Amino acid sequence: VDGKSCIPDLTEDFADSNGDGIGDLEEIIGKLDYLKDLGWNHLDFPGVSVPACRSGIDISDYYDINPLFGDMQTMDRLLAEEKMRGMYIIICLLYTSPSPRDS
Repeated sequence: VDGKSCIPDLTEDFADSNGDGIGDLEEIIGKLDYLKDLGWNHLDFPGVSVPACRSGIDISDYYDINPLFGDMQTMDRLLAEEKMRGMYIIICLLYTSPSPRDS
């Protein structure tokens, strides 16, 4: 797409800023220049919303960030930082997989 490249599945397996073994938004912010230098222009987040179960596929809160990855302030900062670099973020939301808590 117009010379753009997308790095897929950029969440828990990529970069860990706090040593808990789970990649997070804070460390992704710190790696944006590195990713840009590698030629990645689009970042794909398969799920940063709050899941209702361990699989992470179902979503219990579409309006918040899973605390494993950070918080809404960090997400806002990530969006601002990637925009300054001319990068894009694709967030995949599975609307067909609601939480089992939904009635």
